[in-house]
Amino acid sequence: MLITVMHLLVVILLLTAGLLCGLPPTQSAGLGEGVSLVVCMMFAILVLALLGWPVFKLLSLRPLILPTCPACGERHINYHIPRDAWPDPVIVCVFCSKPLRLALSRGAVSKPSELPTVTPCWPGFLGIWKRVEIQQATPPQ
Repeated sequence: MLITVMHLLVVILLLTAGLLCGLPPTQSAGLGEGVSLVVCMMFAILVLALLGWPVFKLLSLRPLILPTCPACGERHINYHIPRDAWPDPVIVCVFCSKPLRLALSRGAVSKPSELPTVTPCWPGFLGIWKRVEIQQATPPQ
């Protein structure tokens, strides 16, 4: 997992926003200090889970964990996705030199490709991946 300063900043801001969203309801409900803290932390996790991937996509940030290579089964520890490659980058395994396509948006998933393709599962910013079978478009006869 590689976390940049921008990733860390986004996660901290989303957690802070969640804590601030959870604070008024717990104060108005008159909950005890311990229960109030737990409710605020749950709000923070909920906000991070719901808004994490949309904010990451808006800022063109990559998910935190790269998928394993379908050819050799090894996991990369570091990669960079340039802004011009977003949302459909192709990365090459450093171990076996096989390409892997990352479909980082719904539109990228629908594009035909002959490369093995993976897409992030919810919540996408964490880097939990699933393999997608994309058929090459056949010309009409």
